[in-house]
Amino acid sequence: MMYRREIDGLRAVAVLPVLFFHAGYDLFSGGFVGVDVFFVISGYLITFLLLEGLAQDRFSLLDFYARRARRIFPALFVVVLCSIFAGLAVMNPAELENFSESIISVALFASNIYFWKTNNYFSPVAEEQPMLHMWSLAVEEQFYIGFPVFLFLVWVFARRYTLWLILAGAAVSLAIAEWGWREHATANFYLPLSRAWELLVGAGLAFIMRERPITPSSAMSLIGLALIFASIFVYNEQTPFPSLYTVMPVLGTALVLAFASQENIAGRLLGSSAFVGVGLVSYSLYLWHQPVFAFARLRLLDPPGPLAMFGLILMSFALAVATWLWVEQPFRRRKFAFSIGPALAGSSALAIAGTVVFGIAGSAYDGLPWRIPADAAAAAAFASDGNPLREDCHFEPTHEDWNHPVAPCAAFMEDGRADVVFIGDSHSLELSYQTQLALQGMGISSYAVSMSGCVGLEGFFRVDQRQHEQCSGYNRAMLAYARQIGARTLILTSRFPIYVLGTRFDNQEGGVEYGPPFYVDTLDQWPTMSSVDDPARQARVLSAYATQLSDLAEEFNVVLVHPIPEVGWNASVRLSKCLRFDVPNCEQSTSYDVYLSRTESVRAVFEGIEAEHLTHFRPSTVLCDTTGTRRCDFVRDGRPLYYDDNHLADSTGAVLVGEALAVTVRDVVDGG
Repeated sequence: MMYRREIDGLRAVAVLPVLFFHAGYDLFSGGFVGVDVFFVISGYLITFLLLEGLAQDRFSLLDFYARRARRIFPALFVVVLCSIFAGLAVMNPAELENFSESIISVALFASNIYFWKTNNYFSPVAEEQPMLHMWSLAVEEQFYIGFPVFLFLVWVFARRYTLWLILAGAAVSLAIAEWGWREHATANFYLPLSRAWELLVGAGLAFIMRERPITPSSAMSLIGLALIFASIFVYNEQTPFPSLYTVMPVLGTALVLAFASQENIAGRLLGSSAFVGVGLVSYSLYLWHQPVFAFARLRLLDPPGPLAMFGLILMSFALAVATWLWVEQPFRRRKFAFSIGPALAGSSALAIAGTVVFGIAGSAYDGLPWRIPADAAAAAAFASDGNPLREDCHFEPTHEDWNHPVAPCAAFMEDGRADVVFIGDSHSLELSYQTQLALQGMGISSYAVSMSGCVGLEGFFRVDQRQHEQCSGYNRAMLAYARQIGARTLILTSRFPIYVLGTRFDNQEGGVEYGPPFYVDTLDQWPTMSSVDDPARQARVLSAYATQLSDLAEEFNVVLVHPIPEVGWNASVRLSKCLRFDVPNCEQSTSYDVYLSRTESVRAVFEGIEAEHLTHFRPSTVLCDTTGTRRCDFVRDGRPLYYDDNHLADSTGAVLVGEALAVTVRDVVDGG
């Protein structure tokens, strides 16, 4: 196959947006499409080589996989080995335990399956996963396990239908992707069935170009580049992927591969020294960037800013160039590579086995907690200090079974009845268990089931979620069950401000909660999707809060839990880092005034409701010094009060707030 400089340049167009996207630069909001560009390039190049082998009667699966091993393994395991040492030095036990499991999947080329089960690619925690990007390598290798065999069989038995079968496979895969983003979005993102069409587009193009040479075209190749760049700058985390939206970067890549050459503008641009230089090291650069970014985020107390991230990008380039020169190139030289074929096979097997052994050890021994000081390990352990009933008593947004009681959640009921019912989102979840324990000691029975990201009032839908009726369904079912079991008191706890404002919490001291906006609107607006900063939407939501609360207070005694102070930092992780790395003057509280500002509109609505049977409970009176320091603690007596940046830890913060809440509830119940 004749070398084409513009393809190396196209690799640069693929890898750079991925780097800038993972670095957090908002301009590159769709930078993740660089992976899709890589898929098309890979499908094109690999198929071209396979077709040459078939046409010249020298097709060999063994040779194909040996080529892949020389291309993939050496740099990959250098990065994995360095990441293991970095993980031992930087990670807390829980982080190392998860990392250990992830590198097992990397060694077995199953990381896409691992991250499908554990991490949404766009979730905040994904930024601290050093091996997250390996999912795309896994997709490619899974594809290439079967595709060469398929191509060989078709070539032998149905050669004239090769292109049609490739295109049919691509169409089926695209149809799966378009269905999958609606029904199983995370699986759709990671798994090869919904990604195969992107590689097959490249494969089909390779077949066409071998059979019928295409005349280069400046216009068509520039249109291709425009499609790629448009998707990079226009798409974002909310864009369904892969789906029909993915056609834009995939088609753009195919147009560049088909029509760019050194005879036209696009080809000369991509063939320039700058683009080709980046393209040559693109594989190593892709391997290095995510571990470099993730370990920096894991080590630093505060997230690295734009300038620091640019420095990390330069560091990734330096590592990539070194790896290309001293690892990739020697193993790619045919004479050198074949002279050490058995050694390469043996060393690859040893690298895989060694990685798996370390991964098993790190996972089996709970992240090797002896590596770090005991107090730092204890603080980090609070990351898992949530409600012990979460698995059974907390519904996800896709939940549709509203039958009550849920057996494990009925532990605090008496003879199938409850005095009190807890309704709300994950803030209700993390507060309820300790409150229920305290109420049980007072002779008050209770029932608690919560729903993720669902405000504990009927008549709302999350604008960023496809399931628009589940939240109201949850609330209706909880109220119906409260009536059925004779409960007279409701405890409503939700993260009320974020559903109005939509923005994540910024404590104004460097602690900014990760994650995209999420917010609600009233159900009567469906399917209109109002913007996060739409004042009309915010006013509707606040008004509906007041109406729903007033209506509930006509029927029940309502204990309204005012907003729980947010942190902005991950409380357990931050304290652990401070203790482990001897950080002086490590902040352990946030501003009460910032809390007041954040919750102002919601508190004003709550305070303005005139209802005899509405009782207010303010967690800030427990967690904050409202008159002296005007600070809200997230660490007290050397222990985190939260397990992350906004949820109360079950054994500390939830105990403090829950016991105080229980006293308020007892007074309400006793007062009838």
